[in-house]
Order: sequence, then structure tokens, then C-alpha cells
Amino acid sequence: MTNATQKNRIIEIARARGTTERAPATLQNPDVPEVLGAWLGAELHQFQPQTVVLWNDTAAAVFGHVVARVLGARVVYAFADQGVLTLDGDVHAGERVALVGYDWPERPGLDPLVRLVNNSGAVVAAVGSVLATQHAEVPVVVLDAGASR
Repeated sequence: MTNATQKNRIIEIARARGTTERAPATLQNPDVPEVLGAWLGAELHQFQPQTVVLWNDTAAAVFGHVVARVLGARVVYAFADQGVLTLDGDVHAGERVALVGYDWPERPGLDPLVRLVNNSGAVVAAVGSVLATQHAEVPVVVLDAGASR
């Protein structure tokens, strides 16, 4: 995530949802992934994911681990290296997976990641995002109330 506007929007959403006196000023504030991860995990619970797949970067990792903790799910990282997508762990046939991130526009896209997980035999049950995103085949949970769903 490189766009300052996107980062600021994520922080605004965390502030609005936050339950602490401190107002997070940066994405590095631990309240941001805690507040938003717990919220997204609760929203994704209805899809019963067993595994959370997220991009291998620091911000996504902290956020995704909070979501996984709330869901009681394990974490698998996705990598994009020179146009090749891989997972750092196995997803098993029939396993229900949630793809989780703050946002998705800076990555290779959801379609290739959905295909990678589905081709492994697992099922992408839902996509979770703080900022608006869409997918034609997979239910998407978006926390940004200002976004069209």
C-alpha cells in the first residue's frame, strides 16, 4: 500500500471504530490492526474460514494475524515474485479460505490469488478488506462504511 490517501482512510476507519482514548496516527500504531482485524474477523466468521491467506508484507502480516486469531484460523502467506504467485504453506482440498488485506489494488489482483487457492483444491470462501474492493465470484466483506458494497 503506497497511496497516502488510502493509508489516511484506513486510519480514519480505525479511529471511528476504536475503543481506546488514543487516536492512531499511523498504520504502525498497534491499535490499527487490533481494532480493524478484530472487526474484520468478526465479520468473516459467518464464512467459517479455516485459513487466512494474506500478502507477505509487514502491515498485512500484523493485520492478518489479528483476523486469524479472532477466527481461530491458521495463516498462509502469498508471494508475488516476478509475476509468479506462490503460497508459503499448503492449503488443503476442501479447506475454506479467507483472503485478507487492508486493500487490494497494489497487488497482482484478486483473480490470480483466488485461482491459485482454488486450484490447490481449497475454496475461497470470502475476501476481507478494509477499503473497497470487489470480486465477481467470491463474497467480499468491506469495513469502509463509505464504500459501496
